[in-house]
Amino acid sequence: MPGDTRTKTELYQQERIPGAKFFDIDLIADRSTDLPHMIPSLSEWTEHMKKLNIGVNDAVICYDDHSILGSSRAWWTLKVFGVRNCWILNSNLAKWKNEGFPLEKGNVRKEEASAIRSAEDFNFSFNQGLVKNMKDIKRWMSNSAKSYEVVDARSPGRFAGVEPDPRGK
Repeated sequence: MPGDTRTKTELYQQERIPGAKFFDIDLIADRSTDLPHMIPSLSEWTEHMKKLNIGVNDAVICYDDHSILGSSRAWWTLKVFGVRNCWILNSNLAKWKNEGFPLEKGNVRKEEASAIRSAEDFNFSFNQGLVKNMKDIKRWMSNSAKSYEVVDARSPGRFAGVEPDPRGK
């Protein structure tokens, strides 16, 4: 985030919940567009999950260091690709630390465990019902039945256009 000079990798290596894997929301995205954090293709997703050794039936708990911005994006993306057993930690890393739970630091050894898993472990699917595009939204807006709700998750200042995007975009 703006003002923090540490990289995401440095933050991850500095302290994390034991066994946590680094889910890079900038990398695990559609890299063919200049728009940030767009959903990757199913094949790209599968390759990233093989590298992280996260299977479709694994239990996954997402957390952030200070907020739930990245963890909620990771959780939603996991859901889009069919991971049913995933949650967001009810707090963040700061609360975990304040309550005295263990931490680990440093580099994480590369796992090769995906090689011993079956293909079914990585049989992800794309849930189109969780992803809508601009064409969908425009069609919904022209529908007089209005059987939908659109929610804008930005802060009130960003919603009103009086506060800049924290990422500088």
